[in-house]
Amino acid sequence: PQSVNITCQATCAKLTVKYDDAEIKKYFEGFNIGLSTQALGSGTYSYANTDPIYLKVANGGEQISVTYTFTGKDSYKDQTISRKYTLKPGQSKLVTITPTVTSGKLSLTIKVDETVETIDCPIEIPSDWI
Repeated sequence: PQSVNITCQATCAKLTVKYDDAEIKKYFEGFNIGLSTQALGSGTYSYANTDPIYLKVANGGEQISVTYTFTGKDSYKDQTISRKYTLKPGQSKLVTITPTVTSGKLSLTIKVDETVETIDCPIEIPSDWI
């Protein structure tokens, strides 16, 4: 058998936003995330779920803008939080949003985890393909 090594590299960065839907719905009627990257140009991309989103970013990395918008429920006010994250192709960020009420005041905690798990995926190619 002949051995061939192939190295694949990601061309996108991955952003995942995680939150407890039931907890968020206690305080907010709606939740939206706006994203702005070089590839998006002057436009923005909005989404409102927890599926990972893959973003085309510059090869050397770039700073992306993320705007979290929460529509308040009952006596809780609307909140908008803007953050900038630097991402390179192949990088991943997991953003966890947690609402907290202290002394009757609602606040949102945003934690970012940049841990990336690399997994080797051996692929067997039949000899008649080579």
